[in-house]
This record gives sequence, structure tokens and C-alpha cells, in this order.
Amino acid sequence: MLVITGTQRSGTSLIARVLEETGYDLGSSLWDEEVQGGLDSDLICGFYQQYLGDPTFPFDDYEWPVVEPEQFAAMDYEVVKFCYLLMNPAFVTIWHKFRPEGDTFLVMHRKPEHVVASKLRKWERFRHDSLLLVQVSKPLHSNFHHSTHLLRSLGYKYETLYFPECVSSLGKINEALRSLDPDVQINSEVWDKLYDPTKIHFK
Repeated sequence: MLVITGTQRSGTSLIARVLEETGYDLGSSLWDEEVQGGLDSDLICGFYQQYLGDPTFPFDDYEWPVVEPEQFAAMDYEVVKFCYLLMNPAFVTIWHKFRPEGDTFLVMHRKPEHVVASKLRKWERFRHDSLLLVQVSKPLHSNFHHSTHLLRSLGYKYETLYFPECVSSLGKINEALRSLDPDVQINSEVWDKLYDPTKIHFK
């Protein structure tokens, strides 16, 4: 299973949406037009909410399904999105406990201060986030790098794309995807239709 991840406001939703429009089932229908974000896996979010015992995770204004560990372990989508994974190293540890091998990760990386600034611009929406999701740039930076180090040390394969720089080359995005799963590619016509640098997730 290929997982689109990184942190919030780092381009994960853009990649997820073009993949969904290309024809991949991401196991989610949640999309917020105002913030141009969403498509995180219902099963993954529901599992983490249950496992962490935090009814506000990842945010408190959406009802996620109740997902048991066995369901999470058995997930078999070709592509999913879970943008929160690298915001706390504990989330990576939990992932490894139930899915120790086989998954690959497309890691979207954005400067932490820009992630925080983007969230603050739409604070009315992001104020609903769980307190487990850090809102300050220095801890976010530390958590992200600790999490990617943990991902690597646990033997997972991942490729990193830097946002927003990466969107200037669909070829490089598809190269990273191909390295993780040769069958997953973004259709150029879909990309041209959906890629819009004036959208809020770039700000």
C-alpha cells in the first residue's frame, strides 16, 4: 500500500486528489473545498482515533468509523492518504506495530513555519484539530525529522518531495511514485485540470 503522508498543508491533498481523479480509490470521500484539503483514509483516521483514545483526533467535527486493529492491519488499498503520520513519531511506532512491512510512503515536506502559517490563515477550520497535532514550527520540525528517521530505521521505503517546489515538475512527482509503486502514476491531463497555484493550500 502506498501512503501519501508528511504533515498537514504540505501538498498531500493535492497529490491525493489528482490520484483520485486519475482513477485510484483512496477510501475517502471527505473534501473541504474552502481549505482545499481532505481525502485522508476513513479507516486509518478511525483506527488512530480509537487506538489513541482521543475522540478529537485528527479533528473533532467529523464522525470517523470505529475501526479495530485487525481492520487496520488488513487494509489493502493501492493508494491511501494519511497526512498526519509524520507529525508525531508515536504515530509511526503505532503504524509499525500493526503494519510492520510492505507499505511505502510518499513524504511531502514543507517548511514547518509555512505549514503553521497556512493553518493560521484558516484557523476557524484548523482550531478543531486534536491537541496531539503540534501547531508550533520548532516542535513540528523536530517531530517530522524524528519521524522520518524512525520510518527509515524501521525499514520502510519512502521518497520525499518538497512542496511547493515539486509541483513545477509532474515528471519528478511521477518518478517518485514509480519508485514506490510502478503501477501508480498521475495522468497529465488530470494534473493540468486540477493544478492551480492560486488555491489556498499554496498560501
